Amino acid sequence: MSEEELNAFVDGELDPARLEEVTALIEQDTALQKRIAELKQINDRLKTFGREHDNDELPPRIRSLVDSWL
Repeated sequence: MSEEELNAFVDGELDPARLEEVTALIEQDTALQKRIAELKQINDRLKTFGREHDNDELPPRIRSLVDSWL
């Protein structure tokens, strides 16, 4: 399973059929469970960072990346 697909899972962007398949795979694989937990933690940190910093504090390119993840 690709990192892109794992990120889509964490972000709730998988279609329902694929979500069911990926969920079943994750339930059976402790390495995937760990990676999902890591990705969720990264997302949480990015959201916190975005809330704590004004747009003026970040270069525009970085700000747009953070905003796209929120």
